[in-house]
Amino acid sequence: MTANEFQNETTVIDGYIVTPDGEIVGVKQDPFADEREALEWMLKKRAEADAEITAVTTKFIELIKGLQERMDRLVGEQKRRIAYLDYAYGPMMQKYLEANRGKQKSVALDWGIIGTRKSSKLEILDQDALIEWAEKECPDAVKYSRSILKSELPEDAPFTERVEKDELYVKH
Repeated sequence: MTANEFQNETTVIDGYIVTPDGEIVGVKQDPFADEREALEWMLKKRAEADAEITAVTTKFIELIKGLQERMDRLVGEQKRRIAYLDYAYGPMMQKYLEANRGKQKSVALDWGIIGTRKSSKLEILDQDALIEWAEKECPDAVKYSRSILKSELPEDAPFTERVEKDELYVKH
């Protein structure tokens, strides 16, 4: 960059050569009568910059909060849409899958794959008996509302049974 190009991209503010992004790159002339005046000017400029930082930060935090709320609303709408589609078309998906998959666990369609996968869920057969047992054997599994935290139970807890089933899924 030549000296002329550099000068064309800078301005002089209070005797200082300043780039378009606000960086002081030089002094055109000493604009101050003494050190106190120079320091007062510097402190004023710092205070203005601090105030601008606070204002910009506050504004962007408000904008981000607004964007987050809008995103949450829009994403929530689409999640409800997906839940409705799964509810409304789930039986049709299940029927189509059973009729068209043969020995496969899934069927590929143009817009995705439908299929089943194994899932395992702990079913409680006798909650009262299980609570009595768990209070002695694994008290951390007992909630004060007298229900069971399944994640705290051992696999072989009495009064329980592991139920295997096929769950529908959609993959894009």
